[in-house]
Amino acid sequence: MRAIACGVGVLAILLGGCGGVEVNTQGSDPLRLLDLSPRLGETDVSPDAQVVAVFSAGMVLGTDEGELGEDTFFVENAAGSPVAGLVELSALDAEELATVVFTPDAPFAPGTYTVVIADSLVGHTDAGDTEPLSVTIRSGFEVAP
Repeated sequence: MRAIACGVGVLAILLGGCGGVEVNTQGSDPLRLLDLSPRLGETDVSPDAQVVAVFSAGMVLGTDEGELGEDTFFVENAAGSPVAGLVELSALDAEELATVVFTPDAPFAPGTYTVVIADSLVGHTDAGDTEPLSVTIRSGFEVAP
């Protein structure tokens, strides 16, 4: 079972780029993925790894259109089944950057995994909502045996 929680203890360091992940850059102020770890195609990832994503705007946890939830941010195993875990939302500044952290309920088993971020995800700023991400991001990584 996946769960959603809101926290404030997670900080991210922007190391630049998304490791080859493509994001939408058209439209007025679209939401952008600034960093994702593990990176696209990364191998030998630790079974104890967390998935960390940094976005260009604040987020809202929920189930409404555009909100961060288990239908808009999740991890799949090689069979395409969702991995049970906890999604936490932390903001470096609630209106500027959001850090999303996925922690699996149990360590990742050796194999291939895919982080899925839905194209409908919307950010929130002082100026209002961003345009949606507009492209579903699928970024794979491999956990070492």
